[in-house]
Amino acid sequence: MVLHAEEKTSKPNVVFIMCDDLNDFQGVFGGHPQAKTPHIDGMAAKGVRFMNAQSNVPVCQPSRNSLFTGVYPHVSGDFGWTKRTKQAVLKNNKALIGLFKENGYYTLGSGKLLHSNERGLWNEWGMNDKHNYGPFPFDGEKLMPHPDVPAPFNSIGAIDGSYGRLSTCSKWTYGWDKKPFRYNSEDDRDLMQDELHTKWATKKIKELEAKDTDQPFFMGVGYVNPHTPLYAPDRFFDLFPIESLVLNDYFETDAADTYLKDNIDPNSKGYKYYRMLLESYDGDREVALKHFLQAYLACVAFVDEQIGEVLNAIEESKFNDNTIVVLTSDHGWQMGEKDYLFKNSPWEKSTRIPLVIKAPDAQQGAQIEQPVSLVDIYPTLVDYCELKGETKLNSNGGELGGYSMVPLFDTDENTKWQGPNGALSIVGNVGGKTKANEQHYSYRTKDWRYIRYADGKEELYYHVNDPNEWNNLADLPKYKTTKKGLYKEMSAIINPRPKIEVKHRSATDKPNLIVVMTDDLGYADVGFNGCKDIPTPNIDRIANEGVSFTNAYTSYSVCGPSRAGFMTGRYQQRFGFERNPQYRPNDPNMGLPNDEMTIAESLVQVGYKSTVIGKWHLGANKEAHHPLNRGFTEFYGHLGGGHRFFPEELTIEDSYAINGETDSYRTWIMRDHEPVKTDKYLTDEFSDEAISFVERNADEPFFMFLSYNAPHLPLQATDECLQRFNHIKDPERKTYAAMVSAVDDGVGRLLDTLEDLDIDENTVICFLSDNGGPERKNASDNGPLREGKSSNYEGGFRVPFALKWEGQVAPTVYDFPISSLDIFATIADLSNSPVNADKPLDGVNLIPYVQGKNKKAPHQSIYLRKFDQKRYAVRNGDYKLVVNGEVKELYNLSKDIGEKNNLASKMPEKVKSLDAILMEWADELIDPNFLGLMHTEQWKYKGKKK
Repeated sequence: MVLHAEEKTSKPNVVFIMCDDLNDFQGVFGGHPQAKTPHIDGMAAKGVRFMNAQSNVPVCQPSRNSLFTGVYPHVSGDFGWTKRTKQAVLKNNKALIGLFKENGYYTLGSGKLLHSNERGLWNEWGMNDKHNYGPFPFDGEKLMPHPDVPAPFNSIGAIDGSYGRLSTCSKWTYGWDKKPFRYNSEDDRDLMQDELHTKWATKKIKELEAKDTDQPFFMGVGYVNPHTPLYAPDRFFDLFPIESLVLNDYFETDAADTYLKDNIDPNSKGYKYYRMLLESYDGDREVALKHFLQAYLACVAFVDEQIGEVLNAIEESKFNDNTIVVLTSDHGWQMGEKDYLFKNSPWEKSTRIPLVIKAPDAQQGAQIEQPVSLVDIYPTLVDYCELKGETKLNSNGGELGGYSMVPLFDTDENTKWQGPNGALSIVGNVGGKTKANEQHYSYRTKDWRYIRYADGKEELYYHVNDPNEWNNLADLPKYKTTKKGLYKEMSAIINPRPKIEVKHRSATDKPNLIVVMTDDLGYADVGFNGCKDIPTPNIDRIANEGVSFTNAYTSYSVCGPSRAGFMTGRYQQRFGFERNPQYRPNDPNMGLPNDEMTIAESLVQVGYKSTVIGKWHLGANKEAHHPLNRGFTEFYGHLGGGHRFFPEELTIEDSYAINGETDSYRTWIMRDHEPVKTDKYLTDEFSDEAISFVERNADEPFFMFLSYNAPHLPLQATDECLQRFNHIKDPERKTYAAMVSAVDDGVGRLLDTLEDLDIDENTVICFLSDNGGPERKNASDNGPLREGKSSNYEGGFRVPFALKWEGQVAPTVYDFPISSLDIFATIADLSNSPVNADKPLDGVNLIPYVQGKNKKAPHQSIYLRKFDQKRYAVRNGDYKLVVNGEVKELYNLSKDIGEKNNLASKMPEKVKSLDAILMEWADELIDPNFLGLMHTEQWKYKGKKK
């Protein structure tokens, strides 16, 4: 927080006026052409109006909790209806009123300020809180909706399902305590609650004026109008005859390119209220909305009159020249736009709020275009009133998130706004247990609104030409750079990080390479391959902003050999790595041969730093196989083929002191050669290390192999991730989904880091799985593909695969078959790193193909051999030959992706030609040069009785 106010001779008084659900339907803010708000307009003429002020969370309780603590909801985790004094973070913060009280202010309040009132903050309190939403129609037993409201809308209830005139209901009560509210006529009735707040405030101003004291005061006046139920005296309804009312512009298919409906319950209040209102008026949208709009405008005009009386009382008092007045609302209200009638949406009518500040030494009649938000009010008043003291009660409180707005409204040209370019809102009230990365964010700059949902979907609106937010531009390639910049600004607020200075390099000058490899991930378990029950928005970013490959293969259908092929760019059967190696630290032959060059060994010769993070599985012998002896400059992971995920289960310190796969799952993690005791869920541990490596090496070219062992067995997930999948009833699938989601979180953090460091254009990032999912073991889903891990059918080695190179490769879908072997060849060409001429790579540089410069297929054929099972496969064009012992099967994958229709008997010549191609390749291979897991006693009898 930056302070700007000059030292004052005496402390200014503060009058803080807050409305509820008040959108921009005021004359000075232009939200509706028929709005009548002369008093708010008059205040703006004498003060400063903020044209792009936003609520940080457009629903009552979390919005007010954030405002009165100055803490962003994503920092506090306050997304639900939790009282501030019980919220885990905010209970450790000082409410703004309390800080004023500590600084010698006399505090007075009445009405709805904090959603749950805290009487101890106030020296004096005004009217009964239980009457704030009243009066209510009353049937003698319970509070009722207004009798003029038709069904089914009236079934919503006495608050949200009600609107109307006072005169057309015969019996009223003040509120929850059922105190009678007398109404005989407009001239013979009890005062409404907001009128009582006004009378109280004007009376207290006179009483304070009569006191002979210099003690400054903070007065809060919280009006409930125009929150539902929408009641006002008849004369305010008469200002807006229904027959002459004008609805705001409406675009019938406006909601079609929006995604809130895909991310929340479609029966949530906003959508449901809209449907019920129209149903109540026989589907006539115009008639239905005009009835509701009339009541809303009447309540706005009514509360404007109350505000005017308080403003007049201040101006007529001795306090006028030493009082700052702040007028705002907790959030807006959406009036049927995008088929939504409520607050709590990411769009303009819901997030935009009126904000007017009038101060003796401020500009008069100024119009501020810089976006600000409610979280800026706390530091503004601290600054202007020169308050002293901590804003937190202890270290568990949240940090102030806003910035002082004093530079925007004072008359000192030397003070400058220190805050962000835009204002952040979060679609709140998702639930008290949801996390910041599961929320939906909306970011408003002067010209743009950018919305990003938890599932990765986006909306982008250009307000200069589209003030109604009708045209979502997010998917148009021409706005990719704009969208990226806005996302970067938004991320800087959500996840602020210290600025790291990075040397600028040409995008094509030795680009970085990141390979993110998952373990046993199903083909259909990512969004870009059609997954419905496991959102993977961050993994999908790679595919959506780069290339998604529909026919991508690994070189083998189990972990170790597949990784050996990827790491060398050669079919691993050429050098005898055709089995999952046993965990034998004392055996230098049980792993990747030393005469095979790895990607790291090639790149280190042209100046690359490199790391393996996670699963290695290419041999456990220290001298022969350890990553540091295979070209890598760093290692943080485990040597074996799998691992347990929770730190308390990692009980074996020395990875070299054991033999056997079971014990290898329980070893400590190794940093280079040293064992490290971890304290996090293993996927998160690897994600943290990936971020650290990128930040430490951003100046120079690097290669990072981020080798997650998830979602390989054992199925283990954190409670946080499990809670995201309560809709999945199968416990194994639920845990598997949570494991995939944790990987997706890590990928998102990695992508954000690349963008924050501005090195995404210098980085080629690939995502893939090492083989197909073992559906019966880990609850993965290979979708339409036949079988899974270890198979020579498509489900065994056809995998999800995506590549992103910002600025060099345009978003596309690529359908020709490609291979994990292509990764080595791609980076070798791009970096001009050496390869072994005596052992040519089997892969090709994919970049010319995905850029469209080479129109041919990258490969004539894709091969697989499983020596021990006598199984083979070759894909050539659309046709695939599968060999199981003596049985040969033929499939046309362009028509039969599930390999259900064997064409071998119908096309014997095709079988013969493919078999010849396959055998020609097989003649180049050697037999396996070590025994595998399948040859151990433990593996041999796994799941069987001896």
